Amino acid sequence: MNRFLIVFAILLGCSSGIKTDFELLGSSSPQKPDWITHPIPEDKQNYYFIGKKIKSKNLQNGEADAITDGIQQIMNSLGIKMGPEYNRMRTETTAKLFSQFTKRGSGETEGIRLKASYYEKWHRMKGEVYDVYVLFEYSKSKYKSMVEKITKKNKKNAENGYNLYLKGRENEQYGKIEQGLDYYKQSLKCLENLTDVVKIPNPNINNTSILKRILKSKIDLLDKKGLALSDVAKNLVENLAKRVPGNTKVFLSDFTFGNSEIGGHFTRHFYNQLKAVLCESKKFNIAEKVPVYEKTGYIIDGKYWDLKDFLEITASLKLKEDFNTTVITESKVSVSKTSLKDALFLPSHYDEQLRNKIKLITNNRSYGPYGTSKLKVELWTDRGPSGVYLKGDTLKIYIKTNRDCCITLLNFTADGGVVLLLSEEVEANQVHIIPIVASSCGTDILKLFASRSRLNVDDALKLKFPEEIISAFRNFSASLQVYTETSATITTILP
Repeated sequence: MNRFLIVFAILLGCSSGIKTDFELLGSSSPQKPDWITHPIPEDKQNYYFIGKKIKSKNLQNGEADAITDGIQQIMNSLGIKMGPEYNRMRTETTAKLFSQFTKRGSGETEGIRLKASYYEKWHRMKGEVYDVYVLFEYSKSKYKSMVEKITKKNKKNAENGYNLYLKGRENEQYGKIEQGLDYYKQSLKCLENLTDVVKIPNPNINNTSILKRILKSKIDLLDKKGLALSDVAKNLVENLAKRVPGNTKVFLSDFTFGNSEIGGHFTRHFYNQLKAVLCESKKFNIAEKVPVYEKTGYIIDGKYWDLKDFLEITASLKLKEDFNTTVITESKVSVSKTSLKDALFLPSHYDEQLRNKIKLITNNRSYGPYGTSKLKVELWTDRGPSGVYLKGDTLKIYIKTNRDCCITLLNFTADGGVVLLLSEEVEANQVHIIPIVASSCGTDILKLFASRSRLNVDDALKLKFPEEIISAFRNFSASLQVYTETSATITTILP
């Protein structure tokens, strides 16, 4: 027993003069404030909040963390939930108050005043640390105004989010998957700015929390799967059926890639899906092929175009009367490529055909005395003779000639169409600017024809294929003494 007492006495003696594991080295005031040690009395004018940071490695970080903690308590009291708006308000308010605090002023922001602060410096096992406390005073009148402001803003964001959701649902129902998906994402972004759950005027959804779950599910579904091809065919047929009476006889024709008149693996597959839907439709009586001898009847045909992650499919309902065909209505839908993993979207040898098309159209000719035209023309865009643009960009086409002449500018579009951009007389050495919008993805070819007199544009544009149109212009110009061509390309890509 005596041995144990001796050892204890020795250890106690050895420890004298050594700091303990928890030793107070100093504080910002001699006595710890009552607002830390006791509950703060009720105040008719203000609410009080205490922020704190324990065991901070330095005083400045401790003060910043204590202010952040206090602001977070205030925001929780206001009912502001975690999210983008929560982070924005917390960051802005904290930064303003900390800036004022470092200047050692009391400071006030949005009715919040940093009323007092206190810190203690401690020696602990791993070195010196700081315990920091800050006291916030929040005017009750400003607090009430903030609650009303937040409630109003939440209601507005919820209303905007719900309206965007309705637009997305409408686009999805009409098969416009890409547009619907965009509206759903905008709607979710609006709702993520909410600081609280808000009621929705829809008994099936009830509140914004449920709507957010619906939106996330829809976005995930459309991003990964898109509509099944059978659903796309169904949407197309339903939209076309609105313009015809019941049991209308209709001939189903082939779909093509753009205006290229070329089909392929995908068009055959989609043809079968469309045929199945038409057979089940009460509005249509399906006949597969369009017989030449039929003088009158409805026809459904269409085209599709590759838009990076989606295919855009357009179906046309046409009325054939005595060999004249009129488009009654069109329906356009988008389908995600991820739901068509095994489909070959481009027709066979399409790349080769595209190269041949560009080579054909850009093969320019000139006629004039002694085989050399005195007429010279220049054609370029604001990004050179082979500009690359994003879909939706506005671009400028420039034309300049060295003589007064008649010019015709055609755009042979990427999807196989042809658009007349300009046909008029121009003065020599004047730069003519034509603004257009890059609307179809792919490579468009600009072809400029210039001659001493006006060419027969209307007759040429009645022809179907680029080589026929160009040959027609050249034939018209055969009797002219002066004629020349030039070309440029425009490539449009998705943003």
